[in-house]
Amino acid sequence: MKENDNEIWVFLSHSHKDYEKVSFLRNLLEKEGYRPIMFYLKCLDDNSEIDNLIKREIDCRAYFILCDSLNSRLSKWVQEEENYIKSKGRIYEIINIEADTNQIQAAISRFQHRTSAFISYSRLDNKMAKIIEHALNVNGYTTFVDMNNNFLESSLVSTLENTITKHSNEGFVIFLLSQRSFVSQWCMKELQIALGDRGANASSILIVSLDGTKPHDVPELKDFTVRWIDATGCGQKECANKIVRFLDFYNTSYRRVYNLCWELSKLDYNKVEELQEIPYPLPDNINKTMVACRYILGLSVPTDIDYAISLFKEAAKQGDEGAARILDII
Repeated sequence: MKENDNEIWVFLSHSHKDYEKVSFLRNLLEKEGYRPIMFYLKCLDDNSEIDNLIKREIDCRAYFILCDSLNSRLSKWVQEEENYIKSKGRIYEIINIEADTNQIQAAISRFQHRTSAFISYSRLDNKMAKIIEHALNVNGYTTFVDMNNNFLESSLVSTLENTITKHSNEGFVIFLLSQRSFVSQWCMKELQIALGDRGANASSILIVSLDGTKPHDVPELKDFTVRWIDATGCGQKECANKIVRFLDFYNTSYRRVYNLCWELSKLDYNKVEELQEIPYPLPDNINKTMVACRYILGLSVPTDIDYAISLFKEAAKQGDEGAARILDII
């Protein structure tokens, strides 16, 4: 995880035979502000089991870089270590350390983008924005938040636009939606910049409703499919945790789960569309997999990953193959 809000620790999984190449990667990461961790315990070799010490270290870290090379692919130890990392559902990037410097830099850039977020909010929601920023930082995300209104000066508007566009294309934009942001021309301008010309799918934008205002209430979002979280009535810490949960899930399983949910929902799309309101508790005759897909896709309901997973589990127990396929991914 992080030792403080300004340091992101990254576990480097590598072969000890690649020490020089991994050291080069470590230096590049340090220049970008990361704190890379290189482990080589002399008592461990290819015939050793994964040591509890390494497992415990992996368990308490959020981010990993798998250093790909011929040596690492041939090392039983490295392969077991990487399999354990993947089994934990953590965020990782595979970097070919035998590639040239430009390719390695590009891979580091991809890794950075997956762990960074721009937070757009009304100044009247400043307190919540700070709490969310802190929660993201503690969990290993870098954030961009204009707390001091620096970008309201006309001379810096283009810088802000570039920052939002960059996060929208390569990271995340978290938009705190409330009646306060809804009536703010500046907030709506930031949202329009984030949406850009990306078509109907704005998967890198997360709408967080703070007071019950829904995305379809916002004209700018009318033609977009967006992921959104309903934080109405949530405590500040719970709201922040929901956002962290979504970003972590998005960075690991979400894309594959999302695509499979679309595939499954198209098989029974009419029935999905008929459910304008999701009843609670769910009646016995309802297709729980279809409802769960709605909560993953954000189709007229907020994204609720944990509730969707619970429904997939119930459906899988009843023999639903689609639900079982999704759980295999998760």
